[in-house]
Amino acid sequence: MWYIISVVTIRGVQIKDRKRNKKLLRMLVLRGLYRESNVKCKSELRVNRKTFNIIREMLREIGGLSGTKNMSLQEIVVMFLYTLAHHKKNRSIGHYFYRSGETVSRQFHLCLRAFLKLHEVLLYNPTPILDDCEDERWKSFKNCLGALDGTYINVNVPSQERPKYRTRKGTIAMNVLGVCALNMQFIYVLRGWEGSAHDMRVLRNALSRPNGFRVPRGNYYLADAGYTNCEGFLAPYRGQRYHLKEWTDRQPESAEEFYNMKHARARNVIERCFGLLKGRWSILRSPSFFPIRTHGRIVMACCLLHNLIRKFMPTDDIKEDELSESDNDSESDSDDEREFLTSVATSNHWTNIRNTLAQDMFNDWRARGFGWDDEKKILQVDKSVFDGWVKTHKKVKGLFGLPFVHYDTLAEIYAKDKATGDASESFVDAIEDMDQDIDKQPLNVESDEDDVNSTHSDTYSSTSQSGKRPMKIEDDHSTPSKVAKVKASTIHSSASDSTTQSGKHSTKAKEAKVKGKNKVGLKSFCRNDDDDLVASLHDVSNNFGKIFENINVNLGTMASAWSKAEEREKMMDEKVNKVLDEVMKLDGISPSKALEVATILMAEEHKLRIFYQAPTNMKKQYAIDLLKKK
Repeated sequence: MWYIISVVTIRGVQIKDRKRNKKLLRMLVLRGLYRESNVKCKSELRVNRKTFNIIREMLREIGGLSGTKNMSLQEIVVMFLYTLAHHKKNRSIGHYFYRSGETVSRQFHLCLRAFLKLHEVLLYNPTPILDDCEDERWKSFKNCLGALDGTYINVNVPSQERPKYRTRKGTIAMNVLGVCALNMQFIYVLRGWEGSAHDMRVLRNALSRPNGFRVPRGNYYLADAGYTNCEGFLAPYRGQRYHLKEWTDRQPESAEEFYNMKHARARNVIERCFGLLKGRWSILRSPSFFPIRTHGRIVMACCLLHNLIRKFMPTDDIKEDELSESDNDSESDSDDEREFLTSVATSNHWTNIRNTLAQDMFNDWRARGFGWDDEKKILQVDKSVFDGWVKTHKKVKGLFGLPFVHYDTLAEIYAKDKATGDASESFVDAIEDMDQDIDKQPLNVESDEDDVNSTHSDTYSSTSQSGKRPMKIEDDHSTPSKVAKVKASTIHSSASDSTTQSGKHSTKAKEAKVKGKNKVGLKSFCRNDDDDLVASLHDVSNNFGKIFENINVNLGTMASAWSKAEEREKMMDEKVNKVLDEVMKLDGISPSKALEVATILMAEEHKLRIFYQAPTNMKKQYAIDLLKKK
């Protein structure tokens, strides 16, 4: 028994030493990531040290995130930002920060939920373009609030879901709607729609949501040709040059082309916004290892981080005081006093507005290309355009003006890859959903876990085959009363099971007794088994007694041997530290070279003596000679 106790004690000391070493290594990693310098912090976490502290305090005060007994808030935020910036797997993050995979996953999702709670503070409140605007790109668009567009974020989905997420370019991605202001800060973000969904469909869904996109009447956003030109959304002319690269070789020749050129230069702000977002956060540039819903929430968190960086960490030559003055949100108009758009519909009034901005009235103008009237269930297209298209698609002849009454019903039956938008959600919906998921998770006991290989299964046992709820495994701090209760409950359940089984056995015994095949009573049978059990336990006890007697004889010798081994190890550590200190004092010796010199000196005792006895001015040359001979 004493041998077992000594082995357990020594093993406990070794485990504590290992945990202490991992804690020191973790502190060195954290120090190198966000405390060493602003350059290193921006390179690894994409923010400088000042912005990192702002993020930490906002997550603490607004997001409700806090550190744990064994994990500081700084470490949680560092792991979260490092995962987004470098797109590392859960396992890689666990090895890098010396944490278990369960701890990394749990703290990542808690930090993600806290970030989403910052949307009321970080999402930009836009202000319309005024008459005195001096920006050449925007001064022509009075009362404009910003620009919007959709972008694709590559995702990993099950094979049966891939047709929904396959884009027109053949990639598997989700469609993300982004709305930004003039200063390249996001106003609204809707993620989760499948890649096969059209941008206009995603916009309609955003406007119809309870906590969705809001456009005040009288204001508008710039949109590309994929959106309908209607109240609240100003689109370019179709069939005219539009993209910026098309204006490098010649000047516009008509009002429509001039309008498209000005429109493209202003609306390009959303393209640059998406470019900065994907360029800064690597997790948005390739398919994520997270589920589709979690990946969508990560996109929302990256947009919030983008706004925070644009506000508190200017990367251009703009002064911080100038940036803060231009970023002050106007809150004079409350949402209750303003009327917002709730749908998207074409109107002649808005067409006239666009014609006025284009400096040439086009009363007979119509949108070129194909559209869809969801109320009448017919195609929206000019007769001349349709006739030209029929020449190459003869099977559709006669379908002009023909309503497709049962289109939605047929689409539900035959279009299995039709986008549904089930995974799309706003910030409020995401927070509520994550709160419910966290509440459903079992309570995790706080422990001093530092083992990288430990998992969540160490805390909870697996579900039994009978379908019973998994029993929680008690840790070393469990009180005897708790253990006694567990044992008592186990004995009680075993007794009840044995009672049921004994009833079955007694019934069979009675039947056998009636037939005359069994002449031995059940009570005597049980009594004989009990006697055999007691006898076997007695023999085992005697054997253990002899073993413990032999152990006690050599226990003192073993204890002294262990103590001497610990003393030798301690002396060796002190010797190594002394040699490293002496070598590090030499000028011109790098840390890596110092480790090599110390290794050579520790391997050969006579060289170590020569090094100690040599004068100070000769130690450096002696160390260099040792490296050359190696």
